[in-house]
Amino acid sequence: MAEAGDTGAPLVCMWWGRYEVPQLAGFLSEDLEAGWGHAVAWSGTAELADTYRARLQGVRDGLAAVWPPERSAAAAVYLGRLDSMIASLADVNETASVNYRALGGVLDALQGARAKIYELDDRYQKADAAARAVLNQQAQQHMSEADDVVVSHYGQLTSPKPTTQRGGSTRRPWRWTRALTAVRRVPLVPRGRTACGRRRCRSGTPARLLAVALRSVGRRCWRRRPPRSMSVHPA
Repeated sequence: MAEAGDTGAPLVCMWWGRYEVPQLAGFLSEDLEAGWGHAVAWSGTAELADTYRARLQGVRDGLAAVWPPERSAAAAVYLGRLDSMIASLADVNETASVNYRALGGVLDALQGARAKIYELDDRYQKADAAARAVLNQQAQQHMSEADDVVVSHYGQLTSPKPTTQRGGSTRRPWRWTRALTAVRRVPLVPRGRTACGRRRCRSGTPARLLAVALRSVGRRCWRRRPPRSMSVHPA
């Protein structure tokens, strides 16, 4: 078991010993193109935040040159606010970069596992019973290894630090906390029925559901308007 990010929600690896190669191949059949699109969106978010940060830093330095904070209390307060905005943008850049790498790692693991399982599935269709038993063991091992990688990257998901608003209240930019919490609440169970005959709550595998949930993070984030602190026009 691994702790999933800063919410403390556990992410548990599956035991794949009950599944045969064709079933495992079916679990990995989902198209990951949309997931890669959202990974690129995380990268774009990091680049955009860094661009705004650099421009705002230039504005701040130019203003400090003509309005030194040492000579004016008002200048010190205003430049302090700019410093806070610059730090917030730097944090968004770092967070988006980390999430881009984490999501990319998850998707790489899924693609790598799919290639291996599909190759075993081709051999499985032509194999006898003894050979199929060996192929099942190999496929189950590949799935377990993919799970380990997914769990490792999953734990790297994070959200930006809270920003201080007027009046002293705080909030996280773009409400990423809610989106990331939704990822960690996804039930990681295979499709079908339990031993007692009850239907499971969601279909899919841990790896597949994680990819779906991560794409949901991208949709939720990009539907939100950016914080006012990012609406900076270069001088």
